[in-house]
Amino acid sequence: MVKRHNDIAKGIGSFLQQYQRKAQRGVEPNDRGYDRGFEKKIKVMNPEELSELMHGDGDFNIPHEIDEKWFSNEPIDGVTFGLNDSVSIIAGPLAGKGGAIISLSRLVPEPEYYIELGSGEGDIKIFQSNLKKST
Repeated sequence: MVKRHNDIAKGIGSFLQQYQRKAQRGVEPNDRGYDRGFEKKIKVMNPEELSELMHGDGDFNIPHEIDEKWFSNEPIDGVTFGLNDSVSIIAGPLAGKGGAIISLSRLVPEPEYYIELGSGEGDIKIFQSNLKKST
């Protein structure tokens, strides 16, 4: 089940861009190409699962075993940071701020973490590519 979600999560952004593209004026109205098989997979999904994949609000795609490994500080392929690692935000509106990793939120499309900001502003979710390890 997790593999199915990972496969769909990887392709959903591209699919939605193709699916939502407006028809071109003066051109065949059905000129929007997208994967019909992928559309069928999405149509049979539970609405909550599809919403999660589209908006990324939750952690259902982290298997229990991976979650346990992460909290035990065991290495996980593709996951750079561990519990309590000090990090700096390198991109986005909070660039330059620092904090500590408190949880792994999801793995797909890339690892995302909950960060407790050192400034006391609260906790945020942020993708791994927007972080670097603090020294």
